[in-house]
Amino acid sequence: IAKGGERIGIYYLENGASVRASQVIYDRAHSSMTEAVIEDFDWDAIFDNTSLLHVTGITPVISRQAAVVTEYAMQQAKKRGILVSLDLNYREKLWQDHIEEKKEWMRKLVFYADYCFGNPYDAYRTLGYQDSKFDFKIHGFEGCTEQSVVERMAKYYDFTGVFFTMRESFSASDNRLSARGYWKGQYLET
Repeated sequence: IAKGGERIGIYYLENGASVRASQVIYDRAHSSMTEAVIEDFDWDAIFDNTSLLHVTGITPVISRQAAVVTEYAMQQAKKRGILVSLDLNYREKLWQDHIEEKKEWMRKLVFYADYCFGNPYDAYRTLGYQDSKFDFKIHGFEGCTEQSVVERMAKYYDFTGVFFTMRESFSASDNRLSARGYWKGQYLET
């Protein structure tokens, strides 16, 4: 465990229901991860006997320093022949400022990833991804989960797989989740 920063970051969640969305307050200023540096970590120990590095898209957008550490971790994994998965994890409140800079970081990181968690709409919001046959501004989330749209995104970024969930909310604590994905040329749905 690497310890640093002034404190551990926290967030508060108030569950929503029906037309009232959940509310989240992020409090990560001066937290250990926002202030971490490459030298804080024993990379040889971290990657010893490791077959997959999973990276959340939240980490590189919480601070410039966290983006540097994230990129280094992904580079080290690829250098060692370790598979890398990246969850785009778009969180609107984390994208209120420095949007273009954050997209630039994410555009650099995405090319280290073998697998992507997130659909083409998430890629549009976090990477600025465009699809000549699908207009995200008009259609938004609806339709971007269709097989052809997901396949084009996977091919554009050369992902082995793209995976994402679909949520149908009935109340604050009652949801139906399903998953879809594109894996080695096949479209999967549960």
